[in-house]
Amino acid sequence: MQFSALALASLLSLASARINGISVPKAIKAGTSIDVILLVGQSQQVITDVAVSFGVVSPVKDAYPGAIGEVIETVYLGPQLSNTAVDIPKSINSFPNKTPLGPVLFTAQVYSLLGRASSGVLATYNVTVFLGDSGSKDRVSSRPV
Repeated sequence: MQFSALALASLLSLASARINGISVPKAIKAGTSIDVILLVGQSQQVITDVAVSFGVVSPVKDAYPGAIGEVIETVYLGPQLSNTAVDIPKSINSFPNKTPLGPVLFTAQVYSLLGRASSGVLATYNVTVFLGDSGSKDRVSSRPV
């Protein structure tokens, strides 16, 4: 019986967490940093989230599925921020100065290593936000693309 409990406990410890979305303010003031939350969920396989690149597409109609547009910033996550059980807050650079005010597509692409073989995979997330003269506390969240 003790062996079974030990085996079950070790299997439960293999559960992993992975980034499965983003949350950003619904309106972002031009020229200010962007408070992004990397949303985390459980996974049944071992996952290491390595890095995330953030981008912008404007106008929104120019968005292409799976693309992140103009890169704003890339953040290394590494072991400290991978497989966490809680959402990961990040503050990143503002949109480029040439980004026109109005609706823009904020994007994030996460590079992860999956399973025992550490196979590389990209996951893209996006949300439409309003770039303007003021920000908001209301947030919008993404779903996988």
